[in-house]
Amino acid sequence: MSGDEDGDGWWNPEQAIWVGVRLRQQTSMPVVVVLEMQTPGPWLDGGFHGWLPVEHSNPTFDVIKAATLAGVHVVAAAGNGDVSLDDPRLGRRFDRTSRDSGAILVGGGVPGSRKRAARSNHGSRIDLQGWGEGVVTCGGLSPGYRDLVPPGNPTDSSRCYTCSFGGTSAATAIVAGCVSAILGACLATNRRSPSPRELRELLVRTGTPQPDPDANSTPIGPLPNLRAALRELGLNLPPG
Repeated sequence: MSGDEDGDGWWNPEQAIWVGVRLRQQTSMPVVVVLEMQTPGPWLDGGFHGWLPVEHSNPTFDVIKAATLAGVHVVAAAGNGDVSLDDPRLGRRFDRTSRDSGAILVGGGVPGSRKRAARSNHGSRIDLQGWGEGVVTCGGLSPGYRDLVPPGNPTDSSRCYTCSFGGTSAATAIVAGCVSAILGACLATNRRSPSPRELRELLVRTGTPQPDPDANSTPIGPLPNLRAALRELGLNLPPG
């Protein structure tokens, strides 16, 4: 789901989040909202440098916080601005001790090494990482995302895939999948679903850590370990 355009060609994240809140109020099912977007920071350079998570905006932060307090799980991209969210010029907007929306903020990592992927933002506010490069997904007919186009009908957008998607958008979708899997497992076994903050803490606690020295210099959090998280919840899984 997504919000409508606001008339200026921009999407309205607040409206999309409120759709999730209303859905949560109308059903007993868990609700997950994924925010694969970023917002211009105070020193955006006209290129990629300076993009920030959407909760940098106070109105968006307020809506996200209201959503998580209402039981909506919000998973948001940390942004591809190559910025430290601990930079004092950001006025502690990403200091968890003074401003925490309750959302899971996701950075982009390198598959295998779990080091920070190029251009991913970093900082202590980022909770988890997902793959920030080399991700297979639908490619459509977008230039640069047609490296797995099938032979015979290369113009059929419904059959075009890519193995080169990346950034914190790719990472956020992966983490959101883990969130949804855990909530689905709880639902299927008649267990109480963890709250947004409980689930965030669970995934961080059971995740595979980012290695040093990157974890200290450019932190993006651990990579979720879905099996470990489910086991901590008491869900018996087959070995493997």
